[in-house]
Amino acid sequence: MSFEIDREELMRVYLAEAEESLANLEQMLVVLELRPSDSETINAIFRAAHTLKGNSASVGLNAPAALAHAMEDLLDEVRAKRFAVTPAFITLMLKSGDVCRRLIESAMAGADELSPAAVSLVQALETAKALGVAAEIEETAGDDADAETQGASASAKRRLRVDLDRLDVILNLTSELSIAVGRSSSAIEMLAERDRKQLDCHEDVERILGELQEQVTRVRMVPIGPRFDQQRRTIRDLAQSAGKPVRLVTEGHDVEIDASLVDQIRDPLTHMIRNAVDHGIEAPELRRTRGKNAVATVTLRAYHDGGNVVVEVSDDGNGFDRERILEHARERGMVPAGAVPSDDEIYGYVFAPGFTTAETVTEISGRGVGMDVVNRAIGAMRGTVHVTSRPGEGAMIAIRLPLTLAVLRGLVVEAGGERFVVPADAITRCAAVPAGEPRRKAYGLTEIEQRTVPYIRLRELFEIDHADAPAVEQMVLVQSHSVEVALIADDLIGEMQAVIKPLAKVFRKLAGVSSSTIFADGRVGLILDTGELVRRAVRENGIHIQRDR
Repeated sequence: MSFEIDREELMRVYLAEAEESLANLEQMLVVLELRPSDSETINAIFRAAHTLKGNSASVGLNAPAALAHAMEDLLDEVRAKRFAVTPAFITLMLKSGDVCRRLIESAMAGADELSPAAVSLVQALETAKALGVAAEIEETAGDDADAETQGASASAKRRLRVDLDRLDVILNLTSELSIAVGRSSSAIEMLAERDRKQLDCHEDVERILGELQEQVTRVRMVPIGPRFDQQRRTIRDLAQSAGKPVRLVTEGHDVEIDASLVDQIRDPLTHMIRNAVDHGIEAPELRRTRGKNAVATVTLRAYHDGGNVVVEVSDDGNGFDRERILEHARERGMVPAGAVPSDDEIYGYVFAPGFTTAETVTEISGRGVGMDVVNRAIGAMRGTVHVTSRPGEGAMIAIRLPLTLAVLRGLVVEAGGERFVVPADAITRCAAVPAGEPRRKAYGLTEIEQRTVPYIRLRELFEIDHADAPAVEQMVLVQSHSVEVALIADDLIGEMQAVIKPLAKVFRKLAGVSSSTIFADGRVGLILDTGELVRRAVRENGIHIQRDR
């Protein structure tokens, strides 16, 4: 009996498992540094190194197997309590994991041999085992550059078990099928009652299609928690480099995001964290004089808001220096003479290419590149970035990402003959517009159950012709950041499962719109960005939103 081994499939499985082992190793080492005597964590790290060694050897990759073996030997000493867990030991192991990842990449390219950096690390691991203590590892500029390269490469190679491109094709096909079924439904409604009864099976088709769309969409959704956990290593390294003790707090681990976006969000998160540690967080001595905990806190938080995914990076540092940013912006000619920019405009300047308020360039930041990278990366994902800052208390950068190539449950409304979809997750209730409200105002305030609520009239917002305006307008109340706003429309059409289509470039800056969809009759409609509409209504009516931190 004989069988053939699919080498290509074997290596795909190996790479996925190796990356998982290295990622777990890295995260658990950061945890171990905080709890050096945690035997469960030590055992888990040992198992990860042992698995990496065994898997590498089984597929014939000798170089990564040799480095993993040296790591395993030293970890065995730690397990036996003959070797103490120190910051130098954690740094040595983290560096070994980085180099092991690069050895795997090189071996896959045909160069299966220990690099000079790997040879040095094997020697350092063996020496540490012999002496019972780990020496400090000297970082070099070249090592840093390699680390950046491998980080990007590892991110790019991370994939689902089912190739993401294939899922895109499947989702697009289900989208087109949904539109076709919708048209069929419209045609059936026009048939005589006798003929419609013969087509009752069509309802089963619609039900099954809805379930299919939901399942395909779920397959694409992955929790954002692992991306947050990857930043623990970043925080640890930055804190050591800057001499500022910093801890990471994460919220919303289970919030799911489209797999096509989760890989792209790593670099923006890293740049924002680097900026917070270098520019925002004060030295521990200064924090003590201000009555703060010497250990600063960076918080990563994710949640859904109005059909969007919001990712926030906040810190309890000094906040953005508003006056300094404005001064530099004026020096660069970014502010027109005599103009008095708003806070949002001032904080928006930090995303300009090359903009920095740093007096000196450090290893962490100061070149005016990081926040520009954030802005371009989020823009490429058709998202938005918003900065809030409280002097002396901290700052928060919120990334709002639209749902793309997904199915959204929403309420269809009509204004001036055009249809719009309001995400159902953001809706609190619907009601008729009270009599006596001005009909031509885009923004205003209205009374609902003895409460004053700001509103936006969709006809005015999108500059739609006022012909055939209804006698009684309808409003949909939506909520974001605990603030309720009324969207005024001509009529409420009904609920639907909207297949989300990305906007063409010319429409991507259209205020209050996140994406588009195609209705059953073939018409195109816009899906509203309720979070942006709430902010716009609040701003235009001079209301202050107290944001959660």
